[in-house]
Amino acid sequence: MTFNRKERGRPSHTPQKKGPLRVIPLGGCEEFGINIMCYQMNGNFIVVDAGAVFPEPETLGVSSIIPHVKKSFKDLGRLKAYIITHGHEDHIGALPFVYKAAPAPIYATPWTCELLKKKFAKYGIPTKDINEVQCEQKVLCHPFSVEYVHMNHSIPDASSVFIKTASGNAFHTGDFKIDRHPDNPFKINAKQINQISQAGVDVLLTDSTNAYKEGFTPSEYDIRKPLEKMIGSAEGRVFIATFSSNFW
Repeated sequence: MTFNRKERGRPSHTPQKKGPLRVIPLGGCEEFGINIMCYQMNGNFIVVDAGAVFPEPETLGVSSIIPHVKKSFKDLGRLKAYIITHGHEDHIGALPFVYKAAPAPIYATPWTCELLKKKFAKYGIPTKDINEVQCEQKVLCHPFSVEYVHMNHSIPDASSVFIKTASGNAFHTGDFKIDRHPDNPFKINAKQINQISQAGVDVLLTDSTNAYKEGFTPSEYDIRKPLEKMIGSAEGRVFIATFSSNFW
């Protein structure tokens, strides 16, 4: 996907010469896992997420599947940064291997940073390039400005990113859920999203499980009372299994 505001009839107040903003998925489109999206402009690019996917049963002995990026990254130009939306494996699972092939600063929210540090340490990779970012904070990696936005998801510190360039703006949601009663103490930052909409969004890159189904997904908080009832009435031990990342 390529777009340029001037070509689309929108005025530009930036005097410098600019090329189009290109949005290039290397994985994750119409498939589960291997989420990795590149935003490229004027020979520079950033990478949003670098995920893996769990293998199918027939690929016995394979622990995870990751995207192959060496040639693609070389063709895209200078890598400025890795921008990470949240800490699920399908968004960070490939990052140690991708980073080793193409080092660059990594930006992520606190919970995600801790997961990344443990993952890097497991493979003996230095963590000096992992930088902690708070939501509502901006990361400047010319010609990109990236603003983090808090979202609700089944893992702490999930976020969207608003990517601003001279040629256009992109809103990349990451995984999210519109939860009116989230288990964690923070709701989606609707005020910040409204401010972003006022600034102007040229392209929306969005991903949400069950997005094609009508209606709303129940809040995760809704499972509390049924669980309390079942556990309270149980005559013996109760075993509950969940993803460890679903901290709330």
